[in-house]
Amino acid sequence: MEGVVSARLVPFRDLDKCVKGESVRLTGIWKKYDQDTQMAVMRYDTYEAEVDTALLSTLPAIGDIVQCIGEVIDEATFGMLRIQARIVRIVNTIELDLYERVVRLRNASTG
Repeated sequence: MEGVVSARLVPFRDLDKCVKGESVRLTGIWKKYDQDTQMAVMRYDTYEAEVDTALLSTLPAIGDIVQCIGEVIDEATFGMLRIQARIVRIVNTIELDLYERVVRLRNASTG
């Protein structure tokens, strides 16, 4: 489908290269959730991102492997990139190391 805007697949290692307003697709482990602030933390390896879940109707369980599609909204208080989630889906059967290699190869071939 040409002309359709899609979220860019982003390995956690490359989060620091993302800019405010950019649409991203991020895959990692759902580590924690604060019901009062509606903020969650996703993690992969030693990298973390804050996820604003205010637009979501259902949430994954802590420990689930998830893919989050949303927009970069800004730097969080503790230096983590903050994402406004539009969609979060559970992908527990994915092999994260293999997925990261595929994303790197795909991004290298598409520029």
